[in-house]
Amino acid sequence: MGTEEVIKKILTQRSDITRPQLEAMITKKKEVSGDLLSMEGAAHLVAQDLLVETGATRTRGLQISDIIPQLGDATLTGRVIAAWPKQRFKRRDETEGTFVRLLLGDQTGTVSCLVWNSNAIETLESNRIEGRIIRVSHGYTRAGLTEKVELHVGSRGSVTLLPENLKDETHPPVEAFIKSVKQISDQIQTTNVEGIVKTIPMVSSFQKQETSGTVLRMTVEDDTGTITIVAWNEKADELKDAGVGDTIRIINGRVRRTADEQLELHLEKRSIVRLLITSKKPSSKSPISIADLKPTSRQVSVIGRVLSVGPIHEIQTKSGQKVPVSSILIGDRTGLISATLWRKNSKLAEELQENLVLLIENADTQERLGQVSLNVGESGNVVTMPEVTNNSDPGHPPITAISQLKKSRVPVIVEGLVVEEPTLKEVELKSGGKIQLASFRIRDTNETVRISFWRSLAKIAVPLKPGDKVRIIGLRVKEGFADKWELHSSSLTTLKLIGKENPNVENLNYSNPVLS
Repeated sequence: MGTEEVIKKILTQRSDITRPQLEAMITKKKEVSGDLLSMEGAAHLVAQDLLVETGATRTRGLQISDIIPQLGDATLTGRVIAAWPKQRFKRRDETEGTFVRLLLGDQTGTVSCLVWNSNAIETLESNRIEGRIIRVSHGYTRAGLTEKVELHVGSRGSVTLLPENLKDETHPPVEAFIKSVKQISDQIQTTNVEGIVKTIPMVSSFQKQETSGTVLRMTVEDDTGTITIVAWNEKADELKDAGVGDTIRIINGRVRRTADEQLELHLEKRSIVRLLITSKKPSSKSPISIADLKPTSRQVSVIGRVLSVGPIHEIQTKSGQKVPVSSILIGDRTGLISATLWRKNSKLAEELQENLVLLIENADTQERLGQVSLNVGESGNVVTMPEVTNNSDPGHPPITAISQLKKSRVPVIVEGLVVEEPTLKEVELKSGGKIQLASFRIRDTNETVRISFWRSLAKIAVPLKPGDKVRIIGLRVKEGFADKWELHSSSLTTLKLIGKENPNVENLNYSNPVLS
């Protein structure tokens, strides 16, 4: 049936509409679809809106990707990915009604479906419908709260359950609508995921202005990665008994990015949680050396020796929540790296001492301003190791000879004699503030390098005198102006005065451990 035939059928049944009016309605329908509809398709949809029977046979009705807002008569077939419990609402006249929310899917996408028709609700309630294919007839569409189109089934609509053993390639199984952890990004608002519980759920209460409630945190792992699950209030209650090794399926989880740039999946009122008990356990990952860390390493374990510890301070997240954070510098026989400890892990900084060996589990790396560091978030864990065995001994990080300096994403350690008395000056920032800077040079066997201590560390460098032998831990390597390389302090840099020697430093031993 062509466009002209549809127009003739509409004009025959609707004498109150002129041809120019009808053609304008069809053109507008096509424009509203973003020109995704053909003129004939738009004509059919206008016919549905006008309750005109065109006689067109459409065995499947619309596909989900076809639907647009303001359709007056929409029929489509979809697989039920999830079904929410029946909810009650009050009408404007104070009478009470009920509705059921479904998530339907076909090969073209998913759509939220709200069923208001009492007979249709009875059909849904009397059957186990998740995973079943249903046909929604004579529904209508509206723009949802998040501007996505919703399908509604009102008094004129109906729901039909298709045979349970129906095989239909255009309606993939529920599993096809589940994303892997690796596929989750903050470019999407909500997603579905399935994985194995990796950490024991941690439940806590919160108070925000006049609102209070409970929040649960846990991590879930699949074959592609691990993500933190944050469940609020009733969803926290649903998950509080989940055990490590259980498999859960989450429908309609909201994706959020944290202040430490990690993705989390938040479960709120419209999320669905299915707990599936399984004997499968999450994989345990062996610790790797610091030198093997990449800028995009995820869920890694590292054993390292504490070199310096920063103070605990608070930062404010985008949501207004204040979060405790601390930073430490650790090293093994292959190198150094800084680690940022968030929330519960940050408190460990109060107990850490230099030379203590730590096991950091389930951490991610991030690269910022050319420097790679570890992020130990809520899903991470920090364990002190007072007894070190051959297998757990990280060794001591190497000292880098000045002649071996090169571009580095991680801090380095250098050792040598001060050959130039430090000069202290103020540097004006672009923001208008001023900070202190102390610069001096050290020399090892053959070469010298300029070192700059910034902010509060500048005062530490001022007392140094030529001939002082120093070991400086945690310096950043940067390209210089007069020299090829320069070394700059960070907040975790430490300076050790290890003696005063004759300027002849030929006997310096670069294999000396950093911490004796």
